[in-house]
Amino acid sequence: MVLLNSAPDCSEFAPSRKESADGCGSESASAGKEACRGSETSGGASVDGDVPMPWWYTPKRLLALYCFVWFLVYVDMGLLSSNGVTGTSSTDPSNTSKDATSQGGMQRDFQLTYAQLGLLPAMFMAGLMVSCLVFNELCNYVNSFRLIGVGLGMWMLGAIFTGVSQNFGFLLFARIFMGAGEASVMTLTGPFIDDVAPPASKARWFAWLSLFPSLGVAVGYLYGNLATIINWRICFYIEAAVALPVVLFCLFATPVRLRGKEEQTSTSSVEKTPKLKWGARFLDAWKDLGKELKVLHRQPVFLANAWGFVPVQACLGVFTFWGPKAAKEILRADEDVISYLLGGITVGTAVVGTIGGGWLLDRVGSSLRNAMTIQLCASIVALIFSLLAFLTSPSLPVFAPLLTIGLLGVFVTTAPLYAVSMWTVPVPMRPVGQAYQVIIMHLFGDVPSPPIIGAIQGRLLNWRTSMAIIVATLGISISCYLFGALYSPRAVDYREERTSEGSKDEEAHKVES
Repeated sequence: MVLLNSAPDCSEFAPSRKESADGCGSESASAGKEACRGSETSGGASVDGDVPMPWWYTPKRLLALYCFVWFLVYVDMGLLSSNGVTGTSSTDPSNTSKDATSQGGMQRDFQLTYAQLGLLPAMFMAGLMVSCLVFNELCNYVNSFRLIGVGLGMWMLGAIFTGVSQNFGFLLFARIFMGAGEASVMTLTGPFIDDVAPPASKARWFAWLSLFPSLGVAVGYLYGNLATIINWRICFYIEAAVALPVVLFCLFATPVRLRGKEEQTSTSSVEKTPKLKWGARFLDAWKDLGKELKVLHRQPVFLANAWGFVPVQACLGVFTFWGPKAAKEILRADEDVISYLLGGITVGTAVVGTIGGGWLLDRVGSSLRNAMTIQLCASIVALIFSLLAFLTSPSLPVFAPLLTIGLLGVFVTTAPLYAVSMWTVPVPMRPVGQAYQVIIMHLFGDVPSPPIIGAIQGRLLNWRTSMAIIVATLGISISCYLFGALYSPRAVDYREERTSEGSKDEEAHKVES
């Protein structure tokens, strides 16, 4: 499928999956590269020339749809971490609020400790990580656009389950189920944008996509204040209702297709595929995953990029979940003032930092080395100013500008992160690359960090020290990005191998009899 009827058919130049994985496509692929760029620039999201594009599709509409989906799922993260939803336990020894006993929310309703409260986002991410691998395999057989609708539907049901929870155990299940649904969004939307974005401004398109999670968290903070007016459960029912039209659209609208992924959509293709038992299919899926992971681990810049973001994600997880409560106790400030301030700072730095990072990468040249260098410099800024904000700020007027600069550095890294993760792996392996990145940045980042910092704070009862500990881990990011910047001139940039994955890619995905 191509965007325009006049777009060239590049399937004859498509390198096989093995050739792409080795970084050495055929000469015919190089000869056809320029012909294919025209189709890629015009935003073709599919590779099947005989399949008409859906009536609703344009590249910008697809970007807008996925930006809204990302915004919606991250509103939930901000909502869960807001003071209005988490509430305050009347037995909290570090609480200095005069009306602590009158505050409700999850912490009071379920009598949760700090460690239990931190476990909620951790289990959400656990469900997300496991399902990333599942959706990565399913997209070989089921349309990726449809899978996003399935995942978002699971997320919507999880929001309803959160609202009806009557005990901590069921609340944990609801969050796990919700995270499992979100996995399709995290794994599959990025490769779609990589397909449809114009080559000269891909970094800016990734910047727009990665901006909306930050905006969603900020809006979630503010939205959580409704829980002080209405019951916190109603907030989750409302977000489920907002998701319903999007779920229905993704499930029933004419879908677009993801380049480089085979889908069993025709009777002939199904007949040609050997019928295997579920056990054999499961075994073959694990074998394929093992081969793909071997390819990923031969890409040093991809690994440096992915692992370098782990401490950044850990900091974002702690800032998102504990930030409002920590700032409230450190500065002895009013709860509403802190919520609105952090919401405003997050929105402002997310917009300027994320869009600025994408613009800067396109401006200086979107090479792998430039992308890693931008992340390196931004991480140094984030480390220095975030430490100053939490360790030295005596008052809100000092804390706010220091944290603003620190968060600005954090958000500048996001657009280059997504760009490098797409450009350092073969085209058919982009979903598994995204799954790998999502798993490690959550498994070692924001899954353990909130409960760990919650447990540390429970012992230290000193938010300055607790927050400084997590900020100091950005030193690991600096080391990874430095390695990536130095090694990247020798790394393979798979944009040079990028052509439509036509009939040869389809053959590479067939199951061996």
